[in-house]
Amino acid sequence: MISRRQMLAQGAGAVLVVAVPLRLRAEAPAVYAPQGLALGGVDPVAYFSMGGPVLGERAHELMWRGTMWRFVSAANRDVFEMDPVGHAPRFGCYCAYAMAQGRFLGSDPAAFVLHHGRLYLFSEVRVRDLWLADVAANLERAAQHWSVLAG
Repeated sequence: MISRRQMLAQGAGAVLVVAVPLRLRAEAPAVYAPQGLALGGVDPVAYFSMGGPVLGERAHELMWRGTMWRFVSAANRDVFEMDPVGHAPRFGCYCAYAMAQGRFLGSDPAAFVLHHGRLYLFSEVRVRDLWLADVAANLERAAQHWSVLAG
């Protein structure tokens, strides 16, 4: 598993802040690539198979929903291609807790939770802990806001 410091040094851990009030449904920010590359290049399948974020390689890229995804291996790329919705982060690559509050906020690939077979990302570990204090309520609110904000 890659450390947060290594991710930051390689540019994968930057957080993009995008706030969108609920009443302004205009165009939602890019769902999976607020920074141009899904998860800053982290392999989404690695969360499930390797226990956390691992940077993918250009040699194992895949375009899905207009976004480039990277994987550590061709096997991980194939797993994703067979079930992209099941491996892509729920609520795009945005902070799930912020979505529960009705706004878009970028995420840190190192701040994550796997819950009932889905990947959730957060802006930071402290925020992830707030989410975990009441997962059911936060998930319900986030899903409602996501349907409005992301269409």
